[in-house]
Amino acid sequence: MIDHARTLPPRPSLRVELPIAAPLEELVMECLEKEPPSRPSSAAVLSERLKNVPLAEHWTAERAVRWWATHRPQPVDVRPAADMLLSHEERQVRIGPRARPRG
Repeated sequence: MIDHARTLPPRPSLRVELPIAAPLEELVMECLEKEPPSRPSSAAVLSERLKNVPLAEHWTAERAVRWWATHRPQPVDVRPAADMLLSHEERQVRIGPRARPRG
C-alpha cells in the first residue's frame, strides 16, 4: 500500500498496445500525480485541457463504449473455485485467511 501511495503508475503508452497522443499521456500522468497540487485543480480545468489534446474531438461517448467493449479484460469464471470452497465435503466457508464452520 505504501508503494501505491508513493509511486506513480507506469505510463499508459507502456501498457496499452494502441498509440496514445503524447499530450493526452502527459495529462493522464498529471491526473495520477500523488500530490494534489500537482493534479488539475478541478473537472472544469481538466475538461478545458482535454479540449486541447489532438484528436480529442474524435472521441465520443459512443466511440469510447465501443472501444471498451473490444479492449476490456475478459471476466474470469470464479465458479470452480467457489464450488471447491463451498463444497459439502469441506463443511466450511472460507472467509479471508480463516475458515468458519457452516451451520
